[in-house]
Amino acid sequence: MKTHSHQRYLAVLFIAFAAAWPSFAMVQAIHNVSFCSLNGYDARTNYVAFCGDLHYGDFEHQVFYDGSFDTSQRLRESDVLFIGNSQIQAAFSRSNVAPFFEQRSARFFMAGFGYVEGWRFPAAVMRRHRAGPKILVLNVSYWIDWTSEPARYTVDHPISGPIGAFFKGLAPSVYAWLCATCGGSPSLLRSKGTGQWDWRNFDPVKLDGDPVEATRLASDEEIQAWADHVLPWAKELIASTSARCVILTQVPSPGPQEVYAQKLAQYVDAHVILPKVEGLRTWDGSHLTAASSVAWSGAFLRELDALGPRCGAW
Repeated sequence: MKTHSHQRYLAVLFIAFAAAWPSFAMVQAIHNVSFCSLNGYDARTNYVAFCGDLHYGDFEHQVFYDGSFDTSQRLRESDVLFIGNSQIQAAFSRSNVAPFFEQRSARFFMAGFGYVEGWRFPAAVMRRHRAGPKILVLNVSYWIDWTSEPARYTVDHPISGPIGAFFKGLAPSVYAWLCATCGGSPSLLRSKGTGQWDWRNFDPVKLDGDPVEATRLASDEEIQAWADHVLPWAKELIASTSARCVILTQVPSPGPQEVYAQKLAQYVDAHVILPKVEGLRTWDGSHLTAASSVAWSGAFLRELDALGPRCGAW
């Protein structure tokens, strides 16, 4: 008799926990996003990729790893796929980019990451979702053997990560309905359709920015040592997709990165696009201002236009 009583008690506890836990998780997720400004958020077209408050923090790593919001489909079906760090995300997340591809009936997708992400996590994402672009664009400054904390957490928590992400992705919609005009830390929004960042909440204080200044040129020995070091990583990342064509580039920033792209292209079957645009400026010493982003990405796209038909992208 006692045994049956204990079993019933345990069953009631289990049912109560199963019923209460989702509610608690949802409340916690809403609490976390309440520290963020949702200016520009629209659940139909974008999601909160990052919030300046640590209660919410980063979300885009989990989205890409899980393939949420049709990200997996975009990676598989994009004609042109951009991979790199925040520099390439900033440069190609401007209003001139989407019309270029729309005019050619081509699909593009941005797969760059913040947190100075290295090459390992994106390679894992590409393999996981069988990315198959016609053209793969790689930003050369990207070649560092580093995995960020958000990426490590995502990979190391294959069960709790996706469960938490479900509520994290749903919370902004609920909170926006509860308090559409509430303020908070700025949020970086990301397009579900193109992967572009929406910079409206991160307008820099120095709108004019500072000129992109060249640093000393690297020696031939330094360039060769770098190429020998990163070549295995480059080959592995390229092999993680089934791209027909590979393009190496470098979004302008202080440093002699152009020579690195040219050197690496000697060892992999890749094209190099390095537009020369005068008067470029960065707002923080690393990311191009809005005007410079449009100028440089526009020059890049004009050179890409000739490669598109050769690679079957349009």
